[in-house]
Amino acid sequence: MTIKNWLESAKQQIDSLDAELILQQIKGYDDRSKLVINEDLELSVAEREKAEKMLARRLAGEPMAYILGYKEFYGRSFKVNKDVLIPRPETEAAVDYILEKLSFKYSQDNMFVDPMMWQVVDVGTGSGCIATVLWLELKRRGIAGVDITASDISAKALKVAEENFEMLKQKEGRSGKIKFMQSDLLDEVKIHDFLPTIIVANLPYVARDWSWIDKKQLSFEPESALFAEQNGLELVYRLIDQFAEKFHRLQDKKTAVLVLEVDNSQQEKVIDCAKKLGFNSEKISDYILALA
Repeated sequence: MTIKNWLESAKQQIDSLDAELILQQIKGYDDRSKLVINEDLELSVAEREKAEKMLARRLAGEPMAYILGYKEFYGRSFKVNKDVLIPRPETEAAVDYILEKLSFKYSQDNMFVDPMMWQVVDVGTGSGCIATVLWLELKRRGIAGVDITASDISAKALKVAEENFEMLKQKEGRSGKIKFMQSDLLDEVKIHDFLPTIIVANLPYVARDWSWIDKKQLSFEPESALFAEQNGLELVYRLIDQFAEKFHRLQDKKTAVLVLEVDNSQQEKVIDCAKKLGFNSEKISDYILALA
């Protein structure tokens, strides 16, 4: 069976792009266009068997990210497995917002002025996509003076996060480090007093009774990274309480921002909670809120 034959058959069963990505990975091509160039090439028995197994997994509803073992986020490929949530494009808005907050300031004569030292804590880091992209983008933009910590309650998730950081750091020729640590929310995280701080968190926020979610597809992802009680907001409320406890006493001495990902349907409840604790809220997108 040739590449063309297999793709014609597979595309009758699954999305065309998914079929092409399967064969691209099996053949080790760096570009899908090579599938067309080599469409008359015969697949080996081993290649065909592997392709059929991957096709069967996709037909069963398994996300392509787990089948391929990676997911694109902010223009970079992150390793993913069933220990971590698959990065979503909506999370990129949180990265954009934080990078804007940390960007260089200009002096009156348009010369760059070094920013003051900031600390950033990525809570529930999962695959490490937020913390790693922030670190790489700050390096790329020449922004120094930012201390980044990535925490997660799952040791298995932290292992994936560290592997992604080291892989992408090496790929982009950077030196330096992120502090990875196991913690239940902010329980074990040391916050440096008097430094401006950004806490960013993509915590479990899905309620099990939501009718609009694809429960079959979500069943392949770790439940602990998806679902929470109190209409999905149990951990979000806990983090807001911790944020209030750690930063209200310092509100006159430092800048502190909490960047949260929640569903659009939950944002008003989160805003009300934050308001009761004395925080102002800024809606960044349908999924991202900033509290300060």
